[in-house]
Amino acid sequence: MKKEIEEDFEEDFEFTHEGEISLGKVIVKELQKRNMSASSLAKECKVPVTTLHNWMNGIKPSTSSMKYVKALASYLHLSLDELFFGITKKDKAEVIYRGTYSDQGIVYRVTIEKLGSEN
Repeated sequence: MKKEIEEDFEEDFEFTHEGEISLGKVIVKELQKRNMSASSLAKECKVPVTTLHNWMNGIKPSTSSMKYVKALASYLHLSLDELFFGITKKDKAEVIYRGTYSDQGIVYRVTIEKLGSEN
């Protein structure tokens, strides 16, 4: 039964971030920055080279390959936001408040972010 649930989850898995996934572009940029080949990076991270090449060619990772994504992010010293979407710390909004609000039996999640000055 557990196996069936995992398989269903993998089939239904989708990225829901509003931005476009730029994993391949980030990998290429990091390779250039480090003057490194894809096969060397794959070997260092213990990621199958074909998997890394697939990501570089725009194929999204599956849930079963998330362990490799984590290894890659760790090796490159990048957060998942940085690795998947190219979002750097300077692009991130500062969360001032995060909580829930309930009104007439409906629960809402409230997040207030500091985006920067208007100028």
